[in-house]
Amino acid sequence: MKFYIYVTVIIGILIFLGAAGVELPSSSLVKSMNIINDDGTIGFQNIKVSALWTELITLLALAVAGGVIIGTFSRTPPESFLTAAFVSLTAGLIAGDMLFLFNLLNSFGQPWITWGALALLGPLMGGFIITAISYWRGND
Repeated sequence: MKFYIYVTVIIGILIFLGAAGVELPSSSLVKSMNIINDDGTIGFQNIKVSALWTELITLLALAVAGGVIIGTFSRTPPESFLTAAFVSLTAGLIAGDMLFLFNLLNSFGQPWITWGALALLGPLMGGFIITAISYWRGND
């Protein structure tokens, strides 16, 4: 499968879990951006007044500067640095959510629940990692 299909399927699962009431780390990241107003409407103007906005701009500036510096000393095309950043961010968010989910399921004290989730989501995560590596290398 292609990388974007894995990302779409996993994000769909995470949205379903969020709608079911599971508070995942990525949903708290969205809440810290102040995208959703108190009345439930979406207000993108709230992002600019949040403290996370300046952190995102700083991280973006550092990433661009790092990409330029690395690009001057290596022979790889600059697109690979953008691809690596996208793959790393996506994999990090998904891995954090999955670890949180497995810890949450393990806290119930029923091992069969954790093993069942591992049987369902383990191959999906393994395929995601293999596909992310091939996407980063340009073979996808």
